[in-house]
Amino acid sequence: MNFQVKWNRLRASMEILALDLSLSYRFPLAEIYMALYTFFLVIAAIPRSPIPMGLATYFIYLYFSTLLPKFITNILIARNIAFGFASEIEKGLLQTILTYPIKRADLFIIKILSCIIIPYLFFNSSLILATYILYPEVIAYFGFKIILFSLAVTGSCILFGALALAASIFIKRGGASLGIGIAIYFALEIISAAAMFFAGVSRRIEYTYVLFILNPLLALASHYVMQLPFIWTPQLSFYEALGYLILHYLISISILTGLTIYFTRRFEPV
Repeated sequence: MNFQVKWNRLRASMEILALDLSLSYRFPLAEIYMALYTFFLVIAAIPRSPIPMGLATYFIYLYFSTLLPKFITNILIARNIAFGFASEIEKGLLQTILTYPIKRADLFIIKILSCIIIPYLFFNSSLILATYILYPEVIAYFGFKIILFSLAVTGSCILFGALALAASIFIKRGGASLGIGIAIYFALEIISAAAMFFAGVSRRIEYTYVLFILNPLLALASHYVMQLPFIWTPQLSFYEALGYLILHYLISISILTGLTIYFTRRFEPV
């Protein structure tokens, strides 16, 4: 009997996940996303001849070539949250889904997976594919460092998704959630740009801390690549740079964990 209950719960979870994925990434949307990501990353490649091959080249490539794919990913996440979660609350669909033999925590994790993690994986896999196409020698010599750089440049998508999901769970309206999500994206970009500006102008390390937490790619670059000319900071050790990357992800995970607990214990879909 216990096995049957667990099997029914697993089957209900898989059905809901399959439904979410089919609605958000039905053919050929997923293929178009992957093609666009790889296309933008490939055409943004820095000419190789005047620049020596190495991590410095790859950092410059990452910093500038991922701006548009990151924006597309965040808009996709905002759209998924607005119409795949908040809109379901607004229309009463979520209340119906909760009658399925599925735990609330499982349902919320499915929403995190379909709304945030899948676009994040699109971005990461396309980035690794573009790197392999453009800079195979970099992957051959700096495999582990490339993984860290990729995690650093795409981690902000999960942070944005966590904040957008937090807004939507209280707003409970699709259109408003989309607008708030876009506002959160630009707010994060403005805060990051302001931290970079004040770190360079005032030479106060506190602004650099904020910048490195929001953009751990710069922390890794200050250790592996070069002393950044526009930011005043001491040379970071490997563990210091890695600490900023871990802290960046821990903030996102903490927000998502808190939202899962709230959804499980206190959320009312009406």
